Amino acid sequence: MPGSIIALVVEDNKTIVAELRDRLGSMRHKVVVASNQLEADNLMDDTLFDYVLLDINIPSNPGGRPREQNGRNLLASIRKRPGYSGIPIIITTAYGSDSPDLAVSLMKLGATDFINKPFDNSKVNLESKIQDALIASLKIRESSLQHLKPFTGGELVFFPEWVELHFDRFKVRVSGYRKDALMRSILEFLRKKYESGDLRSMSGKVIAENVNAGFRGDAAVREAFYTFRSLCSSQLAAHGYRCERHDIIANENHNGYHFSPKIRVREGDLAALPPEVGPNSKERAICLALVRGQKTRRQIANRMGFSVEEIKDALRKLVEAGIVRREGSGSSAIYSLPSGR
Repeated sequence: MPGSIIALVVEDNKTIVAELRDRLGSMRHKVVVASNQLEADNLMDDTLFDYVLLDINIPSNPGGRPREQNGRNLLASIRKRPGYSGIPIIITTAYGSDSPDLAVSLMKLGATDFINKPFDNSKVNLESKIQDALIASLKIRESSLQHLKPFTGGELVFFPEWVELHFDRFKVRVSGYRKDALMRSILEFLRKKYESGDLRSMSGKVIAENVNAGFRGDAAVREAFYTFRSLCSSQLAAHGYRCERHDIIANENHNGYHFSPKIRVREGDLAALPPEVGPNSKERAICLALVRGQKTRRQIANRMGFSVEEIKDALRKLVEAGIVRREGSGSSAIYSLPSGR
């Protein structure tokens, strides 16, 4: 439900996953599970989680062998994500108490805390550790918000497969991820009303009837708006701006949804993204594959209809030019467009 706490559990042991689902569920937390590094990255593209429980010894991709380095790489990459700099990341490990050097090194990478498995043998209760971390995180976030500049306005720019928020000199993607099809439909519905001059507020029920929200109707619409606002807030905060609840899409006094007066709406120029590469080049096709959610060489190649060997040289050139960012090496390397592209 909107406002509920959502946990990302990164764990490849099904028995432990079942235990965590039960224990976190008893705390009324929603649990989303990833069994490897790549799956966790994909899930974080779609959702801003309130905290992460991370098994440090995980596979890099489906079918891979669990390795401690994969967990380290994921921990470091989470901290670099917009909106994730301050969320709790609790490491779960079977040998943490026997390896103080490991604990210290993980803290340096950005871990909030760690707890030993099995959890029943730990000196500290798992639930208490999560609650303490969430309370501390909330205090930090409330303090940091005071130093952010207020959001004064911007543009929602619609492209064929995603939506960007343009403000000041920044451009951030706020829709177009794999699992936000409903929110994209809602944005398109509000956009059509806006462009036709119909600026009336629309109730969740009316929106649900027009965007095929499924059997959950306006409840699904409310959840979509909550997730969208959380994403916008984290993206703006990453660039030094504070996003209030009604800054992008307003719903004052629960009288219905509409674009905020601070927001202008327009269609985007696909040919202008990104400007450094040609309109019909292989490099441009790679950039668009990255925008659409492909992250590894194999995923990008499959999206483009090429072999991995055919895109390796183009990817290397993009990385060297600073247009594309690479984390890791070899076939497990993760590629992305730097924030703002």
